[in-house]
Amino acid sequence: MIRDYLRAKVVKLLSRVILLVNGAIDAIYIMYNGAIEKKRERVTFFPRRRRSPAPCVWYVF
Repeated sequence: MIRDYLRAKVVKLLSRVILLVNGAIDAIYIMYNGAIEKKRERVTFFPRRRRSPAPCVWYVF
């Protein structure tokens, strides 16, 4: 009788711990993906200029 009661309490406690850990992992995953999306969507005010393949061509014209 007591053994069944303790087993039920332990199972309930473990299930709560598993749910909390699962929620924490989901939150970390969401934050990580949000940071990556912000990094991709970030607009640079001064975009890099591409070097022309042959800069000496400009002196010819």
